[in-house]
Amino acid sequence: MQRATDFQWSVNADGYEIRVHEVGDPPVPQKYLVPRKVAGTHKNVKGGYRQTVINPLRDDPALFRSFADLSLHSEDIRRFADEHGWLGVPESRLERRGTVGEGIVHWREWMREMRHLLRIWDAIKQENNLELRKWFDWKTEYQVVYAPSGVAGNDYKRPISQRLLQVALDGPIVADRNASATHFRYLKRFDLIDPAKLFIQEELNHWIQHLQLEVRLLWNEELSKLQAAFVPVHLIGALWVQFLTAVTEDLSFRKCNQCRRWFSEAARAAKVFCSDACRMKAYRLRKASGDSEPIVLEQEDDITDPITTERVKELNLDGVTVEEIALYYDVLAPDVARLAGIESFGCELYTDNSETNEIVDTG
Repeated sequence: MQRATDFQWSVNADGYEIRVHEVGDPPVPQKYLVPRKVAGTHKNVKGGYRQTVINPLRDDPALFRSFADLSLHSEDIRRFADEHGWLGVPESRLERRGTVGEGIVHWREWMREMRHLLRIWDAIKQENNLELRKWFDWKTEYQVVYAPSGVAGNDYKRPISQRLLQVALDGPIVADRNASATHFRYLKRFDLIDPAKLFIQEELNHWIQHLQLEVRLLWNEELSKLQAAFVPVHLIGALWVQFLTAVTEDLSFRKCNQCRRWFSEAARAAKVFCSDACRMKAYRLRKASGDSEPIVLEQEDDITDPITTERVKELNLDGVTVEEIALYYDVLAPDVARLAGIESFGCELYTDNSETNEIVDTG
């Protein structure tokens, strides 16, 4: 049965490189993202490229925020592609003399577009009218327009995409009492939050149509039921599906205090780290710097979520010792305590007893 998160995307296993090709008339040098082929290898692989398969909708629900957060430098774009592949939009593809590439200029436009719309959405969620004033204005008491400020500057530093800039120039009206009395009935005069929601609605509907996202009835594993879901055909479509999901389900995301990657707050409520590995790395660095502040344990560190030997092995990837883990947690599984040699440490030990579920105090 097909699931709502079943979207697989191919990535060149040897990564990508930046090449310059002259395109247009007159010819203009443009940077392209081209799959790297290692000489003398993969002779039995079609086209000479090894492919790995990822599932971004399942593995990284916050990938769209990481994409929008990228700098516009071509090397940062290349590093993202090394991990996640091409965006997959045909209009950005260049095929010349056996070389296939995606235009960096198209990547920058997609990044600007999503970044700008996410800034608007974040301001909506924070009910920040002051921030929304940068992009929306009550032109009269009967009309709200999209009027982004600060769009001047050269192409590289331009804060919004060329398409949204054209929207601002050609059709900036977001809500008009004469054109849509139904919408206007719900708007509070001079409030910008609801007009901004109308704008987000219009823009996301544009991308649903432009990227030809299909709606299918798929199986939701978490809820154990069938559910309507958008099905993308390429990576950029998957990123917009994540954005759509964040809006419709009112999801929140934050950056990890250690690795600075985005993660869903729903998956790790009240957390400041994206994973236990990052949390332990931060602790180790704090300890090495001589920081004597007490360790603040996160919400999951309680007797209902014991740390097992398997978890220790996972956390030990960054060189954190078992002793450090033992000192970090208030509640330990017995096997972790034994590994750390702290049977008389005096902490509570978790006993995994399905019948009694008892807590044994060894102190």
